Amino acid sequence: MQQATTKITIPQPQTVVYPHAIVYDFEAYLDKTKRYKPTTDLTYENAHVAISVSVGDTMNSQPTQICNVDPKALIASFMDELNRRATVLRADVEKRFIGFFPHPPSKLSCCRRNSSKKFEIGARMCRC
Repeated sequence: MQQATTKITIPQPQTVVYPHAIVYDFEAYLDKTKRYKPTTDLTYENAHVAISVSVGDTMNSQPTQICNVDPKALIASFMDELNRRATVLRADVEKRFIGFFPHPPSKLSCCRRNSSKKFEIGARMCRC
């Protein structure tokens, strides 16, 4: 009696390198008039005060320069720029690797009992 042979294909391991990066560079001046004493035993003298930051990424060839004498406003603008660039880079990665990674939980069917339900983001089990 002859047995049928089945050809099995073993998938090869794949390494995926994230194709983008965001880089930044702060510029600051030394303020020798600043003095900060958080405790009785500790005193900070002088301070580096951030006045500008340049932000660039591997997808956009034009860097963004942000200047502001108010350090809090500078950091807020810097974070807004980081978020803006990160959104663009994430969209490019999703477009490039669609189908390569498993779908996020919101796209999976809930369970066999009720396949029309969907997982909630962050849910660990279905809620049937």
